[in-house]
Amino acid sequence: TGPLRVLCVARLIPRKGIEFLIRALAQLPNSSVQLTLVGSGNHEDALRALVRELELDQQVKFMGEIAHDNLPSVYRAHDVFVLPSLNEGMSNTALEAMASGLPLVMTNTGGTSELVEDSVNGRVIAMRSAEAIAGALNGYISQPELISQHGHASRAKAETMSWQAVAERYVRLYGELKA
Repeated sequence: TGPLRVLCVARLIPRKGIEFLIRALAQLPNSSVQLTLVGSGNHEDALRALVRELELDQQVKFMGEIAHDNLPSVYRAHDVFVLPSLNEGMSNTALEAMASGLPLVMTNTGGTSELVEDSVNGRVIAMRSAEAIAGALNGYISQPELISQHGHASRAKAETMSWQAVAERYVRLYGELKA
């Protein structure tokens, strides 16, 4: 099968916790994971230096900014979406990953509980923990069938969060209140 293809779409700033994702790769068997980072930010040079220091140059790809229209094909080319944020609102990139049918590995920050049902469509992990990220990724490496199971669950959950679905729930609720 090949390496687990992991994607993180985020601004490359300290608050996103990407350093812990990179450190997690160093804890996994060599070349069992390919990480793609999409985005830019003031922490990019430090993250590139960390990749070199940990000798992960062959496993980590920095793609920079990508036009929003081109993101769907990027999501589809990956197995798992990871967002190890230290502070986050409702993440648009996590919603996009769900709509693309990817399992989510996320820290428990704002909005995570609405997006990730642990062991159903992904894993909720501890903050600032490369070990927790490595553990979650290792779960997908050792049980690849979970990728499609969690991915299908992500897609189904995303469909309940569309504007159409939300509007229909409001109309139904309004009808019940009037009755």
